[in-house]
Amino acid sequence: MDTLWLNQFAVLLWKNFILKKRKMASLIVEISMTVLFCTLILLLRKHSTRELTQATFFRSLPLNELPTFLTNKKKEFELVYVPSGSDVAKNITEKVKNDLNANLTVRGFPSEEDFEKYIKYENHSARVLAAIIFDYDFKNSNDRLPLKVKYRLRYHSEKNTPWFTELLFPVNPSVGPRNPTSAEGGSPEYGAKWNNFLSQVSPDDELTLAQIMGMLLFDAFLYGLLAWYIDAVFPGKYGMPKPWYFFMQKGYWLGKATSIRKKEDMPVTSTVQNAYFEEEPVGLMAGIRIQHLYKEFTLQNMTVLAVQDLSLNLYEGQITVLLGPNGAGKTTTLSVLTGLYRPTSGKVYISGYDISKDMVQVRKSLGLCPQDDILFHHLTVSEHLYFYCVIKGVPPKIRSKEINKMLLSFDLIEKRDALSKSLSGGMKRKLSIIIALIGDSKVVILDEPTSGMDPVSRRFTWDVLQKHKENRTILLTTHHMDEADVLGDRIAIMAKGVGYHLIIVKDPHCDVKEISKLIKYHVPEAKLENNVAAELSFILPKEYTNRFKDLFTEMEERQEELGIASFGISITTMEEVFIRVSQSNNPILQTLKSEDESEDINQNMNVPRNFERSSFPSNLNEHSNVTFNTGVVFVFSDLKILVTGYRLLDTLLIFIVFGWSVIPFMYLISFLFSSHTSAYTKLVIFNYCAGIVGAIADLFITSIQGKEAASKSILLNAMMVLPIHNFGMSISRHYDIQHTKLACASQEKVSPFMDCSKAVTERSIYTLERDAVGRYLIAMAVTGLLFLLLIFLLETTLWKLKTFVFRYILFGIFKKYNKDTVSKELSGESEDEDVQNERNRILEDPQKSLNSVVLIKELTKVYFATPVVLAVRNISVAIQKQECFGLLGLNGAGKTTTFQILTGEEVASSGDVFVERLSITKNILKVRSKIGYCPQFDALLDYMTAREIMIMYARLWGIPETKINNYVKKSIQALNLEPYADKYIYTYSMEECDALCTKLAIMVKGKFMCLGSPQHLKNKFGNVYILKVKINIDENENKLKDFKTFIETAFPGSELKYENRGIINYYVPSKNNSWGKMFGILEEAKEEFNLEDYSISQITLEQVFLTFAGSQNPEAEKKES
Repeated sequence: MDTLWLNQFAVLLWKNFILKKRKMASLIVEISMTVLFCTLILLLRKHSTRELTQATFFRSLPLNELPTFLTNKKKEFELVYVPSGSDVAKNITEKVKNDLNANLTVRGFPSEEDFEKYIKYENHSARVLAAIIFDYDFKNSNDRLPLKVKYRLRYHSEKNTPWFTELLFPVNPSVGPRNPTSAEGGSPEYGAKWNNFLSQVSPDDELTLAQIMGMLLFDAFLYGLLAWYIDAVFPGKYGMPKPWYFFMQKGYWLGKATSIRKKEDMPVTSTVQNAYFEEEPVGLMAGIRIQHLYKEFTLQNMTVLAVQDLSLNLYEGQITVLLGPNGAGKTTTLSVLTGLYRPTSGKVYISGYDISKDMVQVRKSLGLCPQDDILFHHLTVSEHLYFYCVIKGVPPKIRSKEINKMLLSFDLIEKRDALSKSLSGGMKRKLSIIIALIGDSKVVILDEPTSGMDPVSRRFTWDVLQKHKENRTILLTTHHMDEADVLGDRIAIMAKGVGYHLIIVKDPHCDVKEISKLIKYHVPEAKLENNVAAELSFILPKEYTNRFKDLFTEMEERQEELGIASFGISITTMEEVFIRVSQSNNPILQTLKSEDESEDINQNMNVPRNFERSSFPSNLNEHSNVTFNTGVVFVFSDLKILVTGYRLLDTLLIFIVFGWSVIPFMYLISFLFSSHTSAYTKLVIFNYCAGIVGAIADLFITSIQGKEAASKSILLNAMMVLPIHNFGMSISRHYDIQHTKLACASQEKVSPFMDCSKAVTERSIYTLERDAVGRYLIAMAVTGLLFLLLIFLLETTLWKLKTFVFRYILFGIFKKYNKDTVSKELSGESEDEDVQNERNRILEDPQKSLNSVVLIKELTKVYFATPVVLAVRNISVAIQKQECFGLLGLNGAGKTTTFQILTGEEVASSGDVFVERLSITKNILKVRSKIGYCPQFDALLDYMTAREIMIMYARLWGIPETKINNYVKKSIQALNLEPYADKYIYTYSMEECDALCTKLAIMVKGKFMCLGSPQHLKNKFGNVYILKVKINIDENENKLKDFKTFIETAFPGSELKYENRGIINYYVPSKNNSWGKMFGILEEAKEEFNLEDYSISQITLEQVFLTFAGSQNPEAEKKES
């Protein structure tokens, strides 16, 4: 019998135990609360126990000597007749009494109305057994009886008696469970104990507590069995359903698949043929086979086709990259492959198993790295890997070896005992990838595995994945096109690319017209792409590569004449190819294209993570209202009293004043937290204690008498600072007053001890007595005003106070005792000429520099932690109008800190920032009104659509109401958000900087290492050309070896970086090799070596960035500054 599930269950218990042990604070609180409540119950029980020091014996008395109120006098039922003046009616009733032969009393009423009043208003009217009502008066008993007489019989009915069902399950029970009128709870004064576990509840009933417990256990087993079966056959939206007879199958219990198909019996069928697809490789085994896959969703009575006729083979030993725009169906496809969704139609085979029938077997060889890290914060790295080793069924003897091997390959061996919450973002992604690979997973699915990694970590991960792809089928999704280009085994240079980009850095006297004329002379189909700031770019069609030699040679000869500071070439990137393919109307290429999926679909990958995270929020904004109201003292009562009639207005007033008080109070407390998660959790606990415990404390304090009573007023008034305490007491007092008034007005079941005087029944709830509402409403109104004033004071003066403390006190002390560090690290001097020239220009001509839209002047930020962190080290830069400035850097380089200073979230330790000539240290409010900020993590509200969010921010920015809709409409159209405008939004790129920025800086350890336009930096720091070649080796494999020899001879110093199935990648030194020379030599070699395609490009911006990355270890920085 397969014991894997037993091991999995055991390791789940082990994991939960470790998590509980690590969360010692919460564990102590849970245990303490349990012990505390048990202790209180025992103390109360002990206090209520009666102990008689001396027995008292009473003499026996006959019943007739007892007082009448102690005797159980037998009550006689009544027979009633109407009218009472009729002897006939009386005689008939007496006859019925005699026939019944019971102890009954005959009673008459003059009319039916008098009888009904008796029934309504007399307590002993419940004794009426039956009544007969005659419509004939029978005035004279001697008269002949009429032939027809109308009469009505009225019987005793319990329907008129209220059921009092609220007493069956009281949330706040009265003094005793057995007898509400007895302080001891009534006879027999003992509860369930082990010695009476098998005893009858009463002599009249054979039911025992053991029988009740037995039925509960049987119910647990029965309902558990039903849940197991229903979950297997009807899993709902998620999971693969099993046949109704699955429990009869031998394979289900013995762990063997019911429909294993051997790999050698699985013919590989070719997928869709298209110019954009490579031919199927020969001699490789398909680890994943997708055949005509369809997936439909029904959303709001509309069928959405998420995946349409997808056919794809993924092969062992290869990395297949799945690309597609947002909403194209990538996530849905992965969800089908992992068994989260059942395909609408089509077949998917993974490692030879059909996912619709053998998902259990599939998962044994399947590894998944989701887009978001599914890690347990309080487990170490090695514990994570041990957990997943057991889950995947790795034998115990090799678990330790497997863990060490994976940690070594990903360079995490030193972090094996570190908790996952202490890891950097890049390390967490590495751990998630290891989890997918560990256990010798034959099929691995990686959903954006390098998202959030800096370039160094990304490239390291690429190398590791290349090493581990042997004997594995790897499916990878990514938004990084260079990643797809490097890792994708089936992605080669396109047979018909769109060409090259020629980027020219202009001198001040650049002649754009003459340059355009020269380029079009050599390449007639060339197109001007951009002419922005100091850069000029053209698109050169690839068909004219034979003319590039003459073009570039002439440009190099006439460089000074044309005003060209420098120029470079870049090939069409995979991203541009992807965009071109995505926009195609070819239906075959639209295989994954679909309508956008709703949030119900897009969030499914986050489901497993919720089990560990329980139910705390993703952001504080989403749950602000919950936070404000959580912990309110709930009054367990009949709410009709508070919401009917004029009392509803009183209740609404209490809620309105409570909102006035609690919202600014929560806003103030939020200043104490930096994490929304900890804020939510701690505020829930605080509000709960303030509400429930405050009400209990009020009850105990008011009962204090004697000498201690003098201080109770101080304690009670101190608690009125808390809005939630005031709210709870207001509702409680409001209910008590209204309940008393209604009880007195009804005059039913009124206790003889209840005061129903006029002073009570006409009392206002707004008096200032402690048992009224007025004092609590006034407290909430006053504290709300005080809280608002305090918020206003903090918002207006806190920035100045923080500036004074950080700039003049802490940083002043730091400079005094760390003069060497300040002079060396914070001098602002730079080895880079461009950075130093920018600094000198700003310092020497400050008035002219102030004309810049954004001016950063000697900006410094020091975090006074242990040890001291120099986050930003005296940087200076001026940003002009219509200029896009990019800031690049590894984790910990100081990028986020710089942006936080620019937006006023952090205070600069030294230096200043000017936005439109306004100093951020002196005019923070005005500066904030001029800045739009897009943070690293989306500051979006989950339950607002894109249009609603834009309208909200438009109002915050003060756009006139009449212009908001038009403004939002134009913005949505400009950003191509029409398909998403009315839907909910649930949500390091060097390429972005290269495409968008006209000026950028690379930051390392808080300092600018270089500054300039992207092309300027490429020319300055790029010392190699990138040569990519695809050779047709089907006919003669020796051509590849001959071509390598040719390259190493033609370009001495060339370095082979990559080789795979006829595709080679060389780094060629730029020294002594011009663009014209390179293209000339390659054109000559094209025919000689049968080259299918080739490309020559300049070093990328990312590679320039990596030249500076060696001076900073991204994993060494614990703080993302």
